Amino acid sequence: MRPVQGIRLSDYIPEYTKILYTYDFGDDWRHYIQVDDVIDNCEQALPILLSGEGDAPPEDVGGPGGWSGFQLVAADPSHPDHEWMMKWARSQWWRPFDLDLTSGAIAAMG
Repeated sequence: MRPVQGIRLSDYIPEYTKILYTYDFGDDWRHYIQVDDVIDNCEQALPILLSGEGDAPPEDVGGPGGWSGFQLVAADPSHPDHEWMMKWARSQWWRPFDLDLTSGAIAAMG
């Protein structure tokens, strides 16, 4: 682990403002990370989460197709699989996205 002070994202991706990140090569989750702005001389401690939206899938949900199915069942308390699916999700440390909780966890990494 290296301290982030003095390290700029542009040192690692100088020619690009958008990079592809693949998580879990078995399920092939693909995420694009886009640099929207560069803040020079930032005086705040890093890392900082400025915003976010949407829930992250639980581990081993079965790739993008499994995630779609999970979302349908999770959104419908009357679905016959809802109760066990939510119990399973909590066993995977899943929870709906919470900006304050997540930003606090990220700040603790710094």
